[in-house]
Amino acid sequence: MEDERFAPARIKLLREAKGITQEELGKRVGCTRQAIQQIEIGHNTPSVDTLEKIAKVFKAKVGFFFDQGGGNGSGS
Repeated sequence: MEDERFAPARIKLLREAKGITQEELGKRVGCTRQAIQQIEIGHNTPSVDTLEKIAKVFKAKVGFFFDQGGGNGSGS
């Protein structure tokens, strides 16, 4: 099985591309702006339920928010 890691920057990437504020995203998924901020900077990992709601807002698959490691240990 491949190593999958949560990629919080992808939430910010989609949010900014769609012109949605952290506050608006928070309202849409039922959490605070501060919670979204903490998720985006990687300080908190969202629950499965919250991540599913975020994916729904962006019409994305939950898997989009994960990096699949290639096993070579290099970051990017």
